[in-house]
Order: sequence, then structure tokens, then C-alpha cells
Amino acid sequence: MGRLIPLMLAAGLTGCAALTTVAAIPGALVEGVVGMFEGQERSMPVGMRTALVATQRGLRATRLDVDVLEPVKNGYDIAFGNDRLDGELQLTPQTSMLTTMDIKVRHGVSREKSVEKTLLDEIQGASTHVSRRQSFDFRGYGEIFAKPERDAKRLGWFRRKAKLDVSKSHRPGWISIEMPSGANGFVEGELPARASKH
Repeated sequence: MGRLIPLMLAAGLTGCAALTTVAAIPGALVEGVVGMFEGQERSMPVGMRTALVATQRGLRATRLDVDVLEPVKNGYDIAFGNDRLDGELQLTPQTSMLTTMDIKVRHGVSREKSVEKTLLDEIQGASTHVSRRQSFDFRGYGEIFAKPERDAKRLGWFRRKAKLDVSKSHRPGWISIEMPSGANGFVEGELPARASKH
């Protein structure tokens, strides 16, 4: 894993941190610890576009934001967080007008169930105010690529002012970033001098 660096680029810690923690705990405790990282799930009677807009609005209403947005086979994986919390949210379409949200929020190794519920409530509430003309607001976002090349496949987007879990890339002018799904992506940029040795 890289380091969380405020690069004016963007992602919070993702699943690998949880797996490392679980691996270090004796077998009798593993089941309980794994349960801490299970999220809350809720379905909304809206399509994917509305769910995506509502997610961005609901997070912003609580002074969070979508830090990394990754299209996946069955919807979107989203990373968000701040100096205290790390969160992940999956949006999965069940039908054209039914979308399931699965959210996980942690403070260190502690699961924040009340925060999860609050965010689900905010997102569901926001979904009732999304018009057909509205879409996800990509202002302030950059692209994440599968390779350190601008013509490579786009894997998703990152918010430029967020803190990202990043590391050095083998190609100058590019940084490696861990996606919410665990995949590796690349964004254009440089690590600050104090972090460039990692």
C-alpha cells in the first residue's frame, strides 16, 4: 500500500486494510472481526443515474464527497472519507428502477453503524429530489487510467482535492492509486518531495 497523501488529486483506505487486520487476529476472533466490516444494505426505488446523483448529494450534505468513482460490472464502487472516517459504497442495479446501496464506514478498525445509517438516510432523501435532467457532477474530478498513459482504458474518476492512497509509479509524471474494487489505476501527477521515497 502507498501513503495517504493530500495531493490536490484524490481515496480512502479500502478493503486491503481490513484484510490485513483480520489476518493478524487469532482464529477465534476472526469471525467477529469480519462481521465488523460487513456493511448496511438498503434498496431504493430509483434507477442507477438517480442513485449516483443522490449519493453525491447525500455525501456532500454531511461534508463528505465521492473521492473515487469506479464503474464495475454491476454498477459503481465508491470510496469516500475524511481525516476521521474511511468509507466504501457500492451501487448495484436490481432492475431499471431499483438500486441497492451497500455501505461500510470505519474509524480505524471500528465500524461506524450510526454513520452508515445516517448516510443511507441522506442518500435516500436526496433521491426524491433528483430530476431527469440531472447527472453526476464531474467538475473537480480527474480521470484514472488502467496504464500510465492518457490513451489507456479509463477505470474511473478521482476528486482532485481528496486524500488518496497513492504510491510511486514506474513512469515519471504518473502516480499509482488503489481503486475501491482493489484494482490498481494510474493518475497523472507527482508525489510531494517528502513522500517520493515510498
